Amino acid sequence: MDDPQRDVLLEPKNAILQDGNGYQVMIFGGMPFIDSAGRRCIKFKIFPDNIVRKRYNLRKGAELDDTDGTMFITCLEIDIIPLNPYDDANKKWLYVKRFKHDTTNVSDREMFLKGKLNFLDKQVLLLQAKVIKLQEELNLATLQTGKYLSQSAEVIEKSAGAIATAIKKKEEEGKPN
Repeated sequence: MDDPQRDVLLEPKNAILQDGNGYQVMIFGGMPFIDSAGRRCIKFKIFPDNIVRKRYNLRKGAELDDTDGTMFITCLEIDIIPLNPYDDANKKWLYVKRFKHDTTNVSDREMFLKGKLNFLDKQVLLLQAKVIKLQEELNLATLQTGKYLSQSAEVIEKSAGAIATAIKKKEEEGKPN
């Protein structure tokens, strides 16, 4: 940490971070920030136990700190889910990816569900626009009945002309020469 007064870790001491594969580590603190791409991130200081060290091939001096065996991990805020947000004494967070930031079944499912949710949000907006259009037509039909009927008559005349030409065309195709 470059600036100790500014880089104070904000998360409560000894919280648990679980990755998408179910491995758990102890969190000593975290610091939220915005990266160069404008995404909200959290930099966690974690203490991986021996199982996590072996599973992810974490070595002292490379990934782990030489003195206390801790390491820093940077996660996107949208990839972190609070599992028990109302229990301040025993906070537990789920990081949907692996500690090496690879995707897991949980992160794949979450990406699929976010995509589906975005699609459904767009459908809701389209349906709301259709409701507004139909409401305007209903208001026009209720308040200005003559204008509404004249517009309907124009549509019927145009469609009747198109239907008549289609019928003539079909009759001409059916006649032998």
